[in-house]
Amino acid sequence: MTDVHKKLTEEIIKGNNLDSVVRQVFQSTNIPVLIENLHLHPMAYAGITSNELEQYKNELIDYVGKNPFCQPQAIVTSTQLLHLRHHDRLMTPIFLQNKIVGYCSFVYRDLHQYNASISPMILERLASVSSVCLLNEKAKLESYERIKGFFLEEIINAGQQSNDHDLIMKASLIGVDLSKPFYICVLDCRFQEDDLSKELKMQKEVLSFLSAYGKDQKQNMLIGQRAKHLILLVTEDQVAKTGIQTWLSKIVDLLSSQFSTIKFYGGISSKANNVSNAGEAYKEALTAVRVSSKHQQIISFESLGVVGVLINEKNEQEVKKMAKACLGNLKLDDPKNIEFLRTLYIFLVNGGNLEQTAADLALSISGLRYRVSKIESIIQQELRNPIIHHQLLLSIQSLMMIGEIDIGIK
Repeated sequence: MTDVHKKLTEEIIKGNNLDSVVRQVFQSTNIPVLIENLHLHPMAYAGITSNELEQYKNELIDYVGKNPFCQPQAIVTSTQLLHLRHHDRLMTPIFLQNKIVGYCSFVYRDLHQYNASISPMILERLASVSSVCLLNEKAKLESYERIKGFFLEEIINAGQQSNDHDLIMKASLIGVDLSKPFYICVLDCRFQEDDLSKELKMQKEVLSFLSAYGKDQKQNMLIGQRAKHLILLVTEDQVAKTGIQTWLSKIVDLLSSQFSTIKFYGGISSKANNVSNAGEAYKEALTAVRVSSKHQQIISFESLGVVGVLINEKNEQEVKKMAKACLGNLKLDDPKNIEFLRTLYIFLVNGGNLEQTAADLALSISGLRYRVSKIESIIQQELRNPIIHHQLLLSIQSLMMIGEIDIGIK
């Protein structure tokens, strides 16, 4: 025990990684060692083949599914000996900043190797050392991601007059090839509680999760942040297998399952072929995310059609003027009209379907009919007229795209 303790202490002093740590433990004990994250993905192991890894993972998943005391993110909260189908494992949690972030296990094909007094002590010491290693890795990753975030800001702000060669060269130093086409995605994070301190803490956790996900998937994307928006830059070749829409949808699904108190919505730019177009691509993604909703959480700029293309910085005032004129007496500066705008937008998006609109707004059909009649009276237009219907929908979408209104449809 003393020998193992000494070797593990040396590993910490040397700043070695988890792979080196588990090798030392295996060499000292001759017991297979496995370190997994919360999703049971192996982070380091020794004395175990790749085929055995999959078998052990499946057996543990079966055990968790049949054991009502196990939770997805807390299989064990203290050191326990688990008897699985074809192996036994002594398992203990790894804590980082008072949260379980993974598990250390000794794997036994023959329980004769298990020493009830010594084995738990060694494994718990390994968990402590693993925690220190992961904390060091977390600090390095956060520092590295901050650098990448600052660089993403530089790319977006550079504009058309930027020196593309310099930006491409800088990007290559952090493993991103900006000579290839890329997309920019904007994620809008909607928090259920209006608590700034909690929001800042959660945003940091979301950024850490995205960084870890990118590392795990071997996708070197740039991640930045502006207000409640997260910005992702990913090259086309990294999303070629699934396509950018499916790729971002998967990320939103993962984030939604991990952070249940946050609603995530995504906007995707059109493909940018030149690094000098990054600023324009960011504006496209921001325009797209503004019209996303629970009905369509991910919106691509290209799906906005001609109205998305026509709106730009030079004509925003003209677009605003025309849209307001189309809405007539439904004034945007009157808070009482926001609910009418919301009703009108959902009614128009649903193609005038009363049943679907009533369900989306949690209204009775009679209540919706009254509200629609009231809106028609205010704007002095017939909503069933297809031309009026189309013009009103484009007007509201245009105002949403330029950030003039937020009617709370998310």
